[in-house]
Amino acid sequence: MSSTGERTGHTVGSPVGIGGSPTAAPPLHHRSTTGTPIAPSLRLARPNPTEDQTMRAQDIMTKDPRVVTPETPVQEAARLMQSEDTGVLPVVESNQSRLLVGVITDRDLALRVVAEGKTSASVRDAMSSGVKTAKPDDNVKDVMDLMAREQVRRIPIVDDRGMVVGIVSQADVVLEAGNDKRAEQTIEEISKPA
Repeated sequence: MSSTGERTGHTVGSPVGIGGSPTAAPPLHHRSTTGTPIAPSLRLARPNPTEDQTMRAQDIMTKDPRVVTPETPVQEAARLMQSEDTGVLPVVESNQSRLLVGVITDRDLALRVVAEGKTSASVRDAMSSGVKTAKPDDNVKDVMDLMAREQVRRIPIVDDRGMVVGIVSQADVVLEAGNDKRAEQTIEEISKPA
């Protein structure tokens, strides 16, 4: 683990983990639609970084993600997920502070709201706390290791005060990190039964 990796994996709130999608992305393959291998130089949009160019969470994270508070109605959270085309929203103490207190996922809404018939619930009733987080300058490899270890598809990125500054998703890792073999291993680890 890198020297910054010591900070990766901070927990916010109680020991309940992040909810996630019940299905995993398919494994990455390096073949064209005709079945012929794709030249290594064409596989990735970005080259693999060298040791001198270690990629950090801030390099691939979605910056300033939309957030909700524990008091936000779940229907409003669901509409926000729909309009933002996301399956997760960080839950913050207040919109002004952006202090992370948990996350709410589409799975949380399905299992804790819809399945239980709580359509008038607030985010507090469905959110997950005990969320593992990373810092903006954490090494992407360490963030990937955290995702695999915790079997989560998204990691909130917080500053030194615990304020949400971004989020790294499985898609960010696959599309941006450039380390396709490590990304494939991370996806496989995330997808294993708990």
